Amino acid sequence: MTKLIAVAFLVTLGFATSAQAQERMLPVQKAAVQYKSTQEPAKSKPYIVVLVGKKSYPVPADSLNSIDPNSIKSVNVLKDKSATSLYGEKGKNGVVQIQLKAEAEENFMKNRESGSTKGK
Repeated sequence: MTKLIAVAFLVTLGFATSAQAQERMLPVQKAAVQYKSTQEPAKSKPYIVVLVGKKSYPVPADSLNSIDPNSIKSVNVLKDKSATSLYGEKGKNGVVQIQLKAEAEENFMKNRESGSTKGK
């Protein structure tokens, strides 16, 4: 049986650099990554992981805003057998893999060790 999974990511970016904002007295908006689902949250939460090297680290959806969108190299969505073959039961609702740029991996690991991006 094939299940459709709808996943949307909203990336909000500021429109001015800090220097431009200071010159024009504009507020600087922090970039954010958010997860939204079209299904009931309890039934459709995908397993979200950040890939660092060849390892994957789970990240709760509510801590995605701690990841700078500019540090993301790629996002891959796995469904059905491809998700469950790699992640087992945790991948039954799909998996979102976030690959970081090399220079952002160290930052992610520091944040993870401090507890700000640890999965459950």
